[in-house]
Amino acid sequence: MTLDAVVKDDGTLIIKTPQSFWGKKVKVQVDTEQPTTKPQSSPTLATQKNQASLAQWEQIKAVFYDVDQLDFPRRTLEEILHDLHEMRES
Repeated sequence: MTLDAVVKDDGTLIIKTPQSFWGKKVKVQVDTEQPTTKPQSSPTLATQKNQASLAQWEQIKAVFYDVDQLDFPRRTLEEILHDLHEMRES
């Protein structure tokens, strides 16, 4: 999960986390954000985000295609549950 944060001048890290993390210990990895050279107009930024999103979906589809090529034997839910039941009994 990626969360945006601000580091104050005194070194304090300010970050808003989902409620599911409240009261829990978490690990934080810090990467510096690259400053943009100039602000871009909204349509261009939206187009770039759309293109990036489409590229990610193409990568995801390629992974699913590769997995499908492995041709694992297909099993029904009942077969899987039966095998799990047998495994637990042994």
